[in-house]
Amino acid sequence: MLATFLVYANYTHSISLYEGGDDVRTVVGPHATAGLFFTLPAAGLPYISAFYTEFLASAILVMIVFAVSDKANLAPPRGTMPFALFLALLGIGSALGVNTGYAINGARDTGPRIALSLIGYGKDVWLHDRLYWLWAPWGASICGGTVGGFVYDAFLYTGRDSPLNRPRSGGKTNDDYI
Repeated sequence: MLATFLVYANYTHSISLYEGGDDVRTVVGPHATAGLFFTLPAAGLPYISAFYTEFLASAILVMIVFAVSDKANLAPPRGTMPFALFLALLGIGSALGVNTGYAINGARDTGPRIALSLIGYGKDVWLHDRLYWLWAPWGASICGGTVGGFVYDAFLYTGRDSPLNRPRSGGKTNDDYI
């Protein structure tokens, strides 16, 4: 939220010029500026596509985080994990950011919405696009992250601390069936 307040304070005059006045703040429309601060679906994008984009981005991010932090799975050399995650976020943003702005985490989207509703953008910050903020940045990200974690655990992770890799009653693990 603090970042939103700081950026808004820096650009408040430019935003006023672009929007058409000091008291004009819009979320959607030809001169809307709210999209500078939080994620919005691209104009004309079907809601299912917006959901799927956020779902896929979150699933990929969680799989990459699990992969680069898994010491048994060729994790990057010591001290390079932040750079590896930076590259992952850059790739996800470049590949999937056009549709929705890739929130990939509801918290990254909600803080700016709170700040803008306090600044004067009004209730449209929360109500536009059928509560987009709730079902895409939060719902799709939680579902995508869960599925991404499950996929990594089921197909790549070999540690015994996983519920999928614990020995069954016969003493066999999932790896014994492959």
